[in-house]
Amino acid sequence: STYSTTSTGGAQTTPAWENTQTVDDDRRTPCCGGGRGRLNLGNYALSRELKRLHGARKMTFNPERPSHEQLLRMTWRALRDDAYVRSGEGWKEIGFQAEDPASDVRAGGLLAMQCLAHFAVVQTNGMRMMLRDIQEAERLHESDPKTYPQRYYPVATSGIVLCAKLCDALGLSDGMR
Repeated sequence: STYSTTSTGGAQTTPAWENTQTVDDDRRTPCCGGGRGRLNLGNYALSRELKRLHGARKMTFNPERPSHEQLLRMTWRALRDDAYVRSGEGWKEIGFQAEDPASDVRAGGLLAMQCLAHFAVVQTNGMRMMLRDIQEAERLHESDPKTYPQRYYPVATSGIVLCAKLCDALGLSDGMR
């Protein structure tokens, strides 16, 4: 359960994560229980993960780096049936605004591309369905804009923007305070 009861002269309900093992440590920071004189190991692990995510968010996506290009390859393989190309019309077909996906990824950093690649690999069928639906809606719009006035934002670009906005909302974009 999320909550457990601790006794200190009377019943008191505290979150279970505050009952984890603690140690005295000089690594205390305000987000890790600093000021209470001890470090909550659960909070310390969370702090490390948040710092890792912040680092990935701030790292510029560079497709010249093999590990970064691998994310592009994973995304391509999940969403396309033809041979991988570094840039070309195929990237627009899978939801990027430009033929070079790196130009779209810039806004979200490495973390956005990691999230997009993960989504493409883990939710391949769902993402392929979204792409088909959007392509069909765009075809309808082009054939009869008065009947079908809606335009759609590219799926991959939307995912990158959502990742960046979520990082902003969680404070990951500004750094760990």
